[in-house]
Amino acid sequence: MRVERGAAFEVCLDRGCDSLDDRVNAAFDREWGCPDCEGDLRIIRRGGMLAGCETYPDCDTAFSVPSGLVVDDCDCGLPVFETAGGRRCLDSTCDRTG
Repeated sequence: MRVERGAAFEVCLDRGCDSLDDRVNAAFDREWGCPDCEGDLRIIRRGGMLAGCETYPDCDTAFSVPSGLVVDDCDCGLPVFETAGGRRCLDSTCDRTG
């Protein structure tokens, strides 16, 4: 199965044989700095897939990782995703898409 979470990954439907979480983590863990502190964004699973600040609980910044491909960098320093709904920054409140 092809899944897009920042990049395109070919994974098995059985979560036990080829973990999407592990693949996304290997590709994007600590790739981006936290915009609100000196930490990096870690890829974690908390209900959904999140990019959350490594300094939690001192900094509780977290962003939902959307389905789609990273296609650019936003002016704020975070990645721009091409999603089914169009281009958007990882920080969905940011209107600067590179």
